[in-house]
Formats: sequence, C-alpha cells, structure tokens
Amino acid sequence: MNRHKRRIIQHLGRSNAHRWVACFAASRLNRDEVAPFAQELGLSTQTVRNWRAAGRAYKKLRPLEPKLAEWAKSLGYSHFGTIGHLLRTKPDDYGERRGAVEDLRVAYNERVNIRDFNDEVKYEGDENAWQRAAERLYRLAVKVKDFYGAPKRLQDMAETFVEAFEEWRERNPA
Repeated sequence: MNRHKRRIIQHLGRSNAHRWVACFAASRLNRDEVAPFAQELGLSTQTVRNWRAAGRAYKKLRPLEPKLAEWAKSLGYSHFGTIGHLLRTKPDDYGERRGAVEDLRVAYNERVNIRDFNDEVKYEGDENAWQRAAERLYRLAVKVKDFYGAPKRLQDMAETFVEAFEEWRERNPA
C-alpha cells in the first residue's frame, strides 16, 4: 500500500481538517486506482472520487485566492468536489478557474448549502434551470401548505404557489 493510501486510511472519519488531508492524498490517486481502493475501504467509489476532485480543485485554485483555506474550513470538501468535477469537464483556462473561485466565494459568504450549490453551479447558463428550481419550490410548498403549526399566512402563500404551479404544469406538459 502506498503512502497516499495510508494517509487516507489514517485520516478517514475524523474532523473536517483531517478529511482534507484525505482529499489531498486522494488527489494523487490515478483514475484506475479509485474504485479498487474505495472497495478496499468499504466506501463508495463516488466518495473517493469526490475526495479526489476536492483535493485537485483546491490545489488548482489555491494560487488564485488567498482566502481559499478559510473557505475550505467552513464549506468542507463537498463544495470543492463539485467544483473539481466541473473543472475536469471544462477547459482548463484562467477564466474557468476564476469563475470557480467566485462560486466558492459566494457559497462561503452566503452560507450556501451543498444541495443549492450543486444546483447553482451545475446548471449555470442552462435555460431550463428555472424549471428545476420551480419543481423544487413546488415540492417544498406542498410540504409547507400542509405543515401543522406553520403560520396560516405562509400556508396560504404556499397553497397559492402549489395551485399556480399545477395549473402551469397542466398547460405545459413535459
């Protein structure tokens, strides 16, 4: 077992700072080493891929932003993993990396959770992104309108949104 794999095992399941050590070690794994190593540890391949992507994104973006270490402590590796996967699929130019830094800055300043962050950066520039956002709001509004103890005014607004969305969906089938 090489030293990078030993480092991952050593820092597995510890605090966020230790998890970052595992990400940096995973970033040195070759693509064909990821699945066997994940299986060896009893982890999903996607988890090890995300660690690898996070470590690589951090290393690639670190020279561009002095506050990146602070953001990494606060956001954790998931946000960086998302960026790492996107940087891998897009051209490696300065503009893309600056855009990635800006996405992370906004996530840090606005305390954006990973689910919203994924939606935002993956579908950036997608003309159908509003539909996914509306679908998500619809699912949440359905819950709020029937939620016991929610303020009556909020329930009424949620019900109005649900009715409007369902009406729109009937007129615009997929």
